[in-house]
Amino acid sequence: MEVDLQIGKAGLEKAIEEIKSRLKHKRSLRIKVNKPLIEGRMKEYTRDIAEKVASETCTKLEMVRGRTFVIKKVGKNEMD
Repeated sequence: MEVDLQIGKAGLEKAIEEIKSRLKHKRSLRIKVNKPLIEGRMKEYTRDIAEKVASETCTKLEMVRGRTFVIKKVGKNEMD
């Protein structure tokens, strides 16, 4: 499965804008965090980024593996 988006130099805020835009057309996204952004703290920091992205985009965090995570749109009654 290919990565839909990479979070890198442009920063998390720009990435969140792009993620919101792409979620209008897709039900789920696979996102990769570029290595320089998480150097030396991969596992914990990737999860922190993934949780922040999921929270700010009103999606559910499905999986975190290495520097890659998957978020999925959820129905209004699934957000609790």
